[in-house]
Amino acid sequence: LRALTGIPYVLHIQDLWPQTVLSSGFIEGSNGRVERGLHRFCDATYRRAQTVAVTSPGMADLIIERGVPRSKLAWIPNWADEKSFYPTTPTSATLTSLGPLRDFTAMYAGNFGELQALDTVIEAADLLRGRRDIGFLLVGGGVAEPQLREMVRTHGLDNVRFATPQPFGQMAQVLSAGDTQIVSLRDRPLFASTLPSKLQANLAAGRPIVGAVRGDAARVIKDSGAGDVVEPEDAHGLAEALARQANLTGRARRAMGLSGRQYYEDHFSE
Repeated sequence: LRALTGIPYVLHIQDLWPQTVLSSGFIEGSNGRVERGLHRFCDATYRRAQTVAVTSPGMADLIIERGVPRSKLAWIPNWADEKSFYPTTPTSATLTSLGPLRDFTAMYAGNFGELQALDTVIEAADLLRGRRDIGFLLVGGGVAEPQLREMVRTHGLDNVRFATPQPFGQMAQVLSAGDTQIVSLRDRPLFASTLPSKLQANLAAGRPIVGAVRGDAARVIKDSGAGDVVEPEDAHGLAEALARQANLTGRARRAMGLSGRQYYEDHFSE
């Protein structure tokens, strides 16, 4: 439209191209022509846009490195579906469908993909197998699920449970069944400049968080007071953070979750 009629456009970036494609390995083994073509296309798209909107502050820095002036950038963060993610308490039916649960449940709810580094979560569960009060619940599915189930079987872990994907409209109930929510990503430079949507959802639901993340996501968790941050793919660090939260009183964890909810309302709400 801009080329044909001169109509200006706003480019709202959800995934940073071409970095996301390159980090995913989708074009691994190519001769470089695809990568060069992506760079040319993205640079032209950024250059011709009237405004480039980004969903995390770190994205802005990477866009500026490509020659886009800061005056052209706007930060428009994503928000959660606030009809599906809000503070609540689990019903007995929810607990029955997900259980049996231990006294402290560390939950991951979402996509079981390669980039979520959920093998690190299983390794942390192995390190905490002696803590009979701590259990892990992985809710969802994805390409990494067979590998994760095999890890649980090989390690003989009885503190890890899997649950199938849950209806979106019931996610507030589902998340409330976890005493803390795990946010985990691979240790890739690109991910330091992103805010995974899971983070806003957990904040909106008022849940404590342990984030195995860097950069923008780590900063939000720290600033919100909603939980703890450890290095990505660090099973020992993750296990230690989960053990610390398990040692807290329920009242202290609720305070963390409410602090996160307030931060969500102040910074991310629709």
